[in-house]
Amino acid sequence: MIRKIRQFLMLFKNMMEVLDSGQRRNCAFVFALIVFGGFLELLGVSAVLPVVEMILTPDDFKKSQIYHILVGIAHVDSDKKIILLLSVGVAVLYLVKNLYLTFSTYKQTSLVANVRYTMSEKTLSAYMKNDYSFFVNENSSVVIRGMTTDIDAYLNSLQNFFNIGVRLVNIILICIWLMKTDIILTLVVVILGVMAMGLITGVFKRKMRSLGKIRREVEGSTLKSITQIVAGIKEVKILNKNKYFIELYGKAVKNRCSVDVWYTTLSPCPERIIETIFIGGLLLSVGLLSYLGRVDNAFVANLGIFAVASFRMLPFVSQLSGEVNIMMYAYEPTMASLRNIKGTFKEDRVGRPECDTIQSFDEELELKDVVFSYEDGTYNVLDGVNLKIKKGDAIALVGPSGAGKTTLADIILGLNRIKSGEILVDGKAINMGENSWGRLIGYVSQNIFMLDDSIRNNVAFGCKPEEIDEVRLKNVIDQAQLTDFIASLPDGLDTNIGEGGAKVSGGQRQRIAIARALYLDPEILILDEATSALDSDTEQAVMEAIDILRSTKTLIIVAHRLSTIEKCRHVYEVRDGSVCEKRLKDGRIE
Repeated sequence: MIRKIRQFLMLFKNMMEVLDSGQRRNCAFVFALIVFGGFLELLGVSAVLPVVEMILTPDDFKKSQIYHILVGIAHVDSDKKIILLLSVGVAVLYLVKNLYLTFSTYKQTSLVANVRYTMSEKTLSAYMKNDYSFFVNENSSVVIRGMTTDIDAYLNSLQNFFNIGVRLVNIILICIWLMKTDIILTLVVVILGVMAMGLITGVFKRKMRSLGKIRREVEGSTLKSITQIVAGIKEVKILNKNKYFIELYGKAVKNRCSVDVWYTTLSPCPERIIETIFIGGLLLSVGLLSYLGRVDNAFVANLGIFAVASFRMLPFVSQLSGEVNIMMYAYEPTMASLRNIKGTFKEDRVGRPECDTIQSFDEELELKDVVFSYEDGTYNVLDGVNLKIKKGDAIALVGPSGAGKTTLADIILGLNRIKSGEILVDGKAINMGENSWGRLIGYVSQNIFMLDDSIRNNVAFGCKPEEIDEVRLKNVIDQAQLTDFIASLPDGLDTNIGEGGAKVSGGQRQRIAIARALYLDPEILILDEATSALDSDTEQAVMEAIDILRSTKTLIIVAHRLSTIEKCRHVYEVRDGSVCEKRLKDGRIE
């Protein structure tokens, strides 16, 4: 039992560590509200006693200090008036108490809402600080789960800690008050409560934690199924694989439903166990005391007090056990959320700086003895690569599929962290993985990402509306040869192109991508198989837009089609981990 309490306290400590100082102060304030609310709950329970006593044993009540205070203040001497006065006072007290508890609940939920906002931001920031390789190796459903269900689990746990605090304060204060009334019955109640909680945590803890872990796994499987269906809907339809993916999704949902059945079945069990133990134990105790001849008028009055107290305390104990169960169920997702925020995916990961450390490209980009391998480290994709690219050059990277052309482009982009070697810009080393010169590079790939938004927002990617430079926007649209196409659209630049650019042709998507790459006026433009998915006529039109840039940009073109690179000054073949310069002659590489 003590070990379990320590686990809960350690979890609470870890949860507090990810909050900022203001949020921790608000947590302390909320707990103070909870404690004071507990005193009001106790006052509400104890305030009923004078009314009961005045009705059942008025002569005894008239000997109390409360009676003399009421007579002295209200100047009443009629029993009926005193009962009415006490009843009104208790009603007002309950009104004030419940208004206060409503305010306390508001402060709790406001704090949780604020934490949700900052937690969501921190979690996304933690994910975004991972290297590009993290997103290549990790399934997108894991990231989605981390941003949704794991954060929900953390917030539920935080809310449950508050709720547990409320229940514990109320239970402890009511028990202290009951001890003044009848210590034996109070001890019976306490023992029964400890027995009930011990039984519940002992029986349900392992099962609930196991269910929580399984639920988190099936959440990931469900999200994975959905993302695969949505992302591959075209292939699914063409290949008539609806049944396969429906069954795959159905299996994941079935597993989730199985977990939900167990959770829903087990969740009310603690309340039923507590009710059985409390009511049964209390009645047995009363029966035993009656058998021993210890039942008198005072005992009956005390029993009435216990009945009122139990009416308030039993729900607290039931809710406490339920919240402990929820904490067990949410333990794994909560810990996962904490790991995300604390950045323990990778201890050595670094974030992108706000300002580029390299501000210009004036002479030469050089790769010196660059070695790169993926995380499994089974072999070096690039092994001792040396390459120099002069400012204003147009170079091509060719080679068989899987040779490392795109990997080399990603290294130049700063996405992949090299194993050894250096990358120099005008003799200055860049920090790999930090995109320390990203402002100087534009990038267009075969599968460019398109926002489900307007052409304007797709070109000025990631810019707020008030930050968009309309003059620059017009210039890059002209350079990408999009002017006539946009003029033909009823909404012009504000035309929505659909999810993934589905409402425009492949050629127009590539032109929009080129305009986006040019919007920040990069010194270097990398084209990674940018036209490989286009037909010959469309490719020629897109290449015409690219050819215009040769006089103003340094071009790095990754391509299979030799027609795409025929105007490049240098051609480099990537093969077997090395890069060698070749010649392009009569449509062939020599």
